[in-house]
Amino acid sequence: MTSRIVMVAVFLVMLCLRPAMAQRGLQDIPVPDPVAELAAMQVADGYEVNLFAGDPMITKPLQMNFDPQGRLWVSSSSVYPQIRPGEVANDTVTILEDRDGDGRADSHTLFADGLLMPTAVVPGDGGAYVANSTEFLHLTDSDGDGRADTRRVVLSGFGAEDTHHIIHTFRWGPDARLYFNQSIYIHSHIETPQGVRRLNGGGIWRFAPESLALDVFARGWVNTWGHAFDRWGRSLVTDGAGGEGIYYGFPGAAYQTAVGASRILHGMNPGSPKYCGLEVIDGRHLPDDAQGQLVTNDFRANRVCRFRLTEQGSGFTSEKLPDLIHSTRVTFRPIDVKMGPDGAIYIADWYNPIIQHGEVDFRDPRRDREHGRIWRVTAKGRKTTPRIDFTKLSTADLLGHLRSPEGYARDMARRVLFSLGSDAVVPELTKWLTSIATDDPDRELLQLEALRLRQGLDRGAAKDIDPALLTMVLASPDPRARAAAARIVCDWADRLDDPVAALAPAVDDASPLVRLEAVRALATLGGRRAAELALHAVDQPRDDALDYAVWLAARELKSDWLPAVIDGSFADDGRFGRVIFAVKSAKATEAVPRIVEALAQSRVADADRSAALAAIATLGDPSHLRLIFDIVVNPSTPAAQTAALLGDLLESYKRRRTVPAGDLAAVERLVANADDVCATRAIEATAAWQVVGAVDEVAAVAAAESRSMAVRQAAVVALGGMPGDDARVALLALCQADASPGPLVAAAIAALVPRSSDAAAARAADYLARCPDAKERTAIFQAFLSAKGAATKLAAALERSQSPLSVNAVKDGQQAVSACGRQEPGLAGALAAALVRADSTLPRTGQPPHAMTEADLEVFVKLVRGNANARRGEAIYARENLKCVACHRIGDQGGRVGPNLTAIGASSPLDYVIDSLIQPAKNVKEGYSTLVVQTAAGQVLTGIQVSRSADELVLRDATGKEVKILAADIDEESVGTSLMPAGLIDGLSREELADLVRYLSELGR
Repeated sequence: MTSRIVMVAVFLVMLCLRPAMAQRGLQDIPVPDPVAELAAMQVADGYEVNLFAGDPMITKPLQMNFDPQGRLWVSSSSVYPQIRPGEVANDTVTILEDRDGDGRADSHTLFADGLLMPTAVVPGDGGAYVANSTEFLHLTDSDGDGRADTRRVVLSGFGAEDTHHIIHTFRWGPDARLYFNQSIYIHSHIETPQGVRRLNGGGIWRFAPESLALDVFARGWVNTWGHAFDRWGRSLVTDGAGGEGIYYGFPGAAYQTAVGASRILHGMNPGSPKYCGLEVIDGRHLPDDAQGQLVTNDFRANRVCRFRLTEQGSGFTSEKLPDLIHSTRVTFRPIDVKMGPDGAIYIADWYNPIIQHGEVDFRDPRRDREHGRIWRVTAKGRKTTPRIDFTKLSTADLLGHLRSPEGYARDMARRVLFSLGSDAVVPELTKWLTSIATDDPDRELLQLEALRLRQGLDRGAAKDIDPALLTMVLASPDPRARAAAARIVCDWADRLDDPVAALAPAVDDASPLVRLEAVRALATLGGRRAAELALHAVDQPRDDALDYAVWLAARELKSDWLPAVIDGSFADDGRFGRVIFAVKSAKATEAVPRIVEALAQSRVADADRSAALAAIATLGDPSHLRLIFDIVVNPSTPAAQTAALLGDLLESYKRRRTVPAGDLAAVERLVANADDVCATRAIEATAAWQVVGAVDEVAAVAAAESRSMAVRQAAVVALGGMPGDDARVALLALCQADASPGPLVAAAIAALVPRSSDAAAARAADYLARCPDAKERTAIFQAFLSAKGAATKLAAALERSQSPLSVNAVKDGQQAVSACGRQEPGLAGALAAALVRADSTLPRTGQPPHAMTEADLEVFVKLVRGNANARRGEAIYARENLKCVACHRIGDQGGRVGPNLTAIGASSPLDYVIDSLIQPAKNVKEGYSTLVVQTAAGQVLTGIQVSRSADELVLRDATGKEVKILAADIDEESVGTSLMPAGLIDGLSREELADLVRYLSELGR
């Protein structure tokens, strides 16, 4: 099994605690007081904050959106996170209004009650859309009294497995679609007029109200509570439980946790805290340097954050800016942000000392269920924007607001224009378009706005589209306009003369952004011509997002292009690299003979030759792999190419269990290659391909002091997988060679375990007693825990051994058992007995050394808050033996195996931190529980699931390494606990533990 190093005891500092424990920390909850809350805010220079609305006007705001009249609609829930037995659901939607324009709500209307956790609300279509648990509702007020009296279930069947993951984050797009999100633990199966639509896990839905058409815009993420559009209609996303900052979203893309995805895209700020809500800020009220910035919320750390985007390639780069707001009050929990009708920034403050969902008892009395705030942020000394009731404007005036510098004004004008209908708008729109001067600096944007209006007014009739306008914007001088127009081609495809031809210039565009949108549009259209055209994008440079888009298109359109490749009719314009890319992307094994044929006919360009060989190596049948093998063993092949092709052949074996045809003995000569990479891969190949005759050569490399330790260890591992008794004998010799370096002996024992666990156990019991290196000892314990039944053999050998283990060796073993994710009573008992032999003075309470009673905890908390020193705690955190830095990230430093700790002090009370350090595996934070997988070969692997497809499961082990397991090799699966073993802080003194807790408690404050 892949080695699992010991993880730091803070891996699960965000674990849930038993209710009794949860109620004794965080008792210094401040009294609700908006004046004091304002005083606790550190606000960015040039800005100021005032309270727009609070309780009793609103309680517990979950989402907010403005309407064209300037009113703020707020959904609230007092029963979150779980309704009590017998309790009547009575959550609400409230409309807030500032009638006198003083920046404070002076009117509130209870629009709807009797709701169950309404996690989203957005006004539209004569009422408001509301997320109500499993239902997607539309509520209307038919008699004009301000109260909803008509309730229509628009869609139902959305999952409700977890209340903070149910559908949420409603947002109107510039295309007149309503976008909304669901999160990782939700599984939705929705009946629509177009058929059942499904989304398992997280993602963004896109809904067309006029047709009830529903589709998945993008999928993945953990808990996406932020989605905004830039001026050109591009999607930006935040993840409230991710850790990669701002994401760029586009149709069909998959991100972390996407179910079944074999490739994903990442955010622009890896290692960031988790953000909730998102808004692009702009307008005359705000300073010039704020235009286009993103505002989001780090609710764990009581901050409102800012980012600046810079366009790069087919997407963006993102830069974190100084906070807009940072509060020292633990109750400040900003979760939503919107630009308002006056040009100010509005922040929804959920107001709660407790933010954890599953980590804290649902009935914890510290959960606030009564309060909530809407804060208003303005720029000092700058006039606010005049308020406008867009419902009272003429069509011509509404069109004029499409050039407004305020995003709110553009959005509201667009919403009202959509509601007026095509007959009322199109004639005025035509006049407005012709009035745009050729030298107008916003000409390209305004033409795109006109095109989006036609898109939003489209009701499916031929007269609803404007092909001439589409053609004009497709040819716009601005690539952002061209890219947006490419997406609209899909909406009008059924009424355009030749939608594929319309996209032809875009897929060869100089701009990677335009090429990306063209490729995604062509993938949506489908058909052979679309497939051939989409693959034009292979000819030009590709950044990660564009490469992903082409890769995805090749997979989605496989049935369109593959027959043409096989029969030789595929139109590649003499650029066979397109075919190679498509075949590799879609894993089209049927097309490998065409690549072999093209190589033989010299139709593959030199620049594509390596890719062609790699495709054959990873996808070909044994006869094809033989062609690659012959190149590999040819003495004239450069070492770098040999190593690369060997890597491809090994990947083919790992994924498909396919080996080259014929006698493979020739690989033996590469085992001693002077190039370490080449030698290592040749050694791995001898084991994978079961080359019996190579045992002596591999054993010689393992024993060769002239070779690097990495190569020698690779040889030892290979011997463990090679057939015949000679390999076992060689391993025994290495195990018993006292002159061998420790790492080699440890590797030899580990490699011997699956072959002869009895012999390995006997040698391990002796070597563990004198091995001075903790990493080697841990690796040996893990090897026995990674092979079915082997831990029992080691337990017996330890009990028989006359060589006692040291206290440190025993603790290494206990930590390995704790981290393996399953019960191993035999080995655990043997280690407990060994500990008594090692030091009879140690306490035998069965409790962790730092276990605390209620009274102990109270005293310890005083120590942490009193004499403990965060600076000393930081040094303890950095100790190598704790592995904190290897597993956790603080800022942009550290590993990614465990939760990000950047804001842990602001998000978790002291009692949570303390108890999680002492008993890390009591309850595991969502997303960090492990899977224990047993393979058909008897290997036992433990890790956190990264992804799963029909072909393979990918786990992340305790070292951060991703381990791929073929689905066909999986024999059994079970849910484990934590990758982090217990006992890592046992060696700390009480004062050191207090210092560590003090350091953690100040992170994010």
